Amino acid sequence: MSKKEKNNPFRLFSLFKKGAPVTAEEDEQKQSSEAEQVSQEEVAEAADNAIEVKGDSLIYSLWREWKEAEDRQKEMEERRDEAEEHTDMQADEEEPEEHYWQEKQYPESLEVFLEISEEGMPLTEQELETERQKVLISLQTKVKQHPMFSQKKKKVDGEEDEEEESLNVDAEVIIYVSKNCMAAWAFILPPYGEGKALSRSQLDQILEDSSIREGVDEKALERIIEEQPYFRLVLIACGTPMIPGDDGYVIENFAQEREKSFAVDDRGKMDYRAQNSIQGVREGEVLCQIVAPTPGTDGVNIQGDVIPAKAGKEAKLLVGRNTKLSEDKTQLVATIDGQLKYQAGRFNVEPRLDVSGDVNYDVGNIDFYGDVRITGDVREGFTVRSAGSVIVDGLVEAALIEAEGDVIIQKGIAGDERAVIRAGGTVKAAYMENCTVYAGKEVHAAHIIGSDIFCDEKIIVKNGRGIIIGGRHVAGQKIEASTIGCRAERPTELVVGETPNIQKKKEGLQESIEKAGKELEEMDRNIKYLAGMAGNHAERRQKMEELLMHRTILLDQYEKSQKELAEITQRGESGVKGRIIADTVYGPTHVRIRDYTYIIQDEIGNANIHVEENEIVLH
Repeated sequence: MSKKEKNNPFRLFSLFKKGAPVTAEEDEQKQSSEAEQVSQEEVAEAADNAIEVKGDSLIYSLWREWKEAEDRQKEMEERRDEAEEHTDMQADEEEPEEHYWQEKQYPESLEVFLEISEEGMPLTEQELETERQKVLISLQTKVKQHPMFSQKKKKVDGEEDEEEESLNVDAEVIIYVSKNCMAAWAFILPPYGEGKALSRSQLDQILEDSSIREGVDEKALERIIEEQPYFRLVLIACGTPMIPGDDGYVIENFAQEREKSFAVDDRGKMDYRAQNSIQGVREGEVLCQIVAPTPGTDGVNIQGDVIPAKAGKEAKLLVGRNTKLSEDKTQLVATIDGQLKYQAGRFNVEPRLDVSGDVNYDVGNIDFYGDVRITGDVREGFTVRSAGSVIVDGLVEAALIEAEGDVIIQKGIAGDERAVIRAGGTVKAAYMENCTVYAGKEVHAAHIIGSDIFCDEKIIVKNGRGIIIGGRHVAGQKIEASTIGCRAERPTELVVGETPNIQKKKEGLQESIEKAGKELEEMDRNIKYLAGMAGNHAERRQKMEELLMHRTILLDQYEKSQKELAEITQRGESGVKGRIIADTVYGPTHVRIRDYTYIIQDEIGNANIHVEENEIVLH
């Protein structure tokens, strides 16, 4: 069954037996087949759009008059046909002429199907229900003016019955327009007597009189002329509804609350230290994108009036701390590095991450763009990375802390020879035991035991015990402590006069020079060998030329490295001289100031170790 047949309101109309405005013969022929074709869903759909016309209404009265006339005409035609075929039998079996139609039972009400568009109505369900309730009142008012009722009034006033026989009424169409002028239906009244059927010109005229100019369904008009669907509401025009603009909206590039998740290591096991519950953002990073509302599309009603579209609403976005809108108002961006938090309906960027308690399995590793404050301890095996400074109110176990700024540890470091602290600024701790520390500036502690300390400026161990015991300590400018070494003769190494970075660069340059020197020696041997064997051999000459070219490039790199190493050494000699100051120094303590070395074997007091006249002086 085609979609058109399935949704044909004229076919569905016949489902309502008590109100179907068709002849008895048509109803009997179609009832059984349509009952099989129409599903229960179609019956329900048709019932939803049906309007009950009760027996006491003028519309029902007019339909009843028309049906009775149709039935009488049909009975007369049937009897005339039978008389021609069975003339002899007709005389014996003749019954009263009006018996058939007088005894025919008509329903107490009829149902008029309100046709709707397959493509969708420009009316809401509520508006359509309102029109369904109003349409009968409108039709009732217009049907009241039908000549049939005028004739009945004359009969009541005592006029002759012959007027009924001479009453001829042409078919009539009544147009019903919805309140919002977005839809119109045609209600067709049949001709009476020798009246004329509905014509297209008559239909066009009524449309013009009703000011229906837009959205006219030409196929529906043609169908009305062809089928003459009496006592039905046929949809003949639909307006184009305006399409409201879409509201603006916000696309959030970050979750309001980040769910905790864990990484998987190389062996496929869950790493519960590697969590990502903290959202860090960089300055200038786009937090949200703002999509502008659209203006919408104008509509037009069936009378040709334009329905202005309603533009969408602007998206509402609250600007939080350390965020701003872009110049074109389409993006919310962070103005600083920090932690992203969603609070009170807005995104804020906090310059510092506050961790309440320990850095453990509940928190996981930390990798943050701003400062970090930890009120507890940093437990064994965990990592804290910060683009700012790190402050730990507790202690640090065998963990890793990296910061571009300072690292301050209130209770100290118990490193178990596995703790590593790296800072672009200063590192301060109550104590440092069995750990490795790298600082871009200074290192301060009450005592340092069994640790390797590297800093570009000073190592100061004066508060509290002020002891440096064991390990290697490298400072660009000065090392100062109350006591260095111990009576147990634990070796301690002190290096001053150049920064760890410079020292590392010098070591790299020296290694590069040695390697290039060996390669040059090897090339020179190969070139000498090929020069003696080449002769007129083209392949050997080509190989020798390639070696000569490579030697030139390598020699240039070798000479540049030597020059850079000499400049660094010269700057070190003319720069900070380096000094080690201590109340007491125990041996064995290895001292190196720039390129000068000395081993202190015996205890010395009031030490002020520096270089004078190309030698290390202890006082």
